[in-house]
Amino acid sequence: MPPSERSSEGRPSQFSRTRFWYIIPLTPRQQQLCEDLFEQLLSNRPTIGDALHDILWDIARVRDPNIESTISNCPVQSWLAVHAIKPDATFINADTFAQILAKLKYIIKNVGMVQASRQQLEHPDGIIG
Repeated sequence: MPPSERSSEGRPSQFSRTRFWYIIPLTPRQQQLCEDLFEQLLSNRPTIGDALHDILWDIARVRDPNIESTISNCPVQSWLAVHAIKPDATFINADTFAQILAKLKYIIKNVGMVQASRQQLEHPDGIIG
């Protein structure tokens, strides 16, 4: 089983609040990046941060506008849906969901800044261009 389908303990990932299995939809590239990150974590290499950024950037970056993002093909929408469900199969309240969205926004902004910093040397006019 690929690491993208494993929990932190190495067992198959499971939405722990219900009895249903749920696998976050990832592209083949994202699955490979997850496997790379998993290997980095196991080997305790100094490039763990780079591997983590690579997978987060691939998930957060802008997609092809001609392909509609849905819960069945977007890892972010799937992750949000899973985190919005309470153990009794109802949804969390709006305040709790807003906190999750705020944390997600913070992570995405940071990933974007790291990517901009990485790419600034590739562009003759810096980050802004």
